[in-house]
Amino acid sequence: MVNAAEILLAGGVFYLFLGTLTGWWLYWDMKRHSGEGQRYIWGSHRAALWFGFMALGLAYAMEKLSFTGNMATVLALGLNTGFLMVLIGQVTLGIRRNPNQITNPDRIPQFLTGIGDILIMTVIGVILYGALTAFWF
Repeated sequence: MVNAAEILLAGGVFYLFLGTLTGWWLYWDMKRHSGEGQRYIWGSHRAALWFGFMALGLAYAMEKLSFTGNMATVLALGLNTGFLMVLIGQVTLGIRRNPNQITNPDRIPQFLTGIGDILIMTVIGVILYGALTAFWF
């Protein structure tokens, strides 16, 4: 059985790889458009890198927390699912060259990003609660 740390490590390396790919995409987009990179390509690049480093850090943290094996695995899978949903939403907006999600809403990326954000916040809240109870009680 795969444990939570291994899932988060694999996800972290994958998101750093996606950050590198979206960095190349951003480079070529800026080259084509006089140094102006599309906002959601920038967002995809930064989000992928942030998610990669967050997943790698949480892989270490999950080893120190006292979650059961199944609960930790569900949390790791939930976090990776939320990360993927947000990244798919951001990349979709970048591909469609959406100028602004607020003034020009696109339903599918809006749904994916929103559900992904809720999932990420929920999992981080549970991990934070587990950390507080593990170290203070």
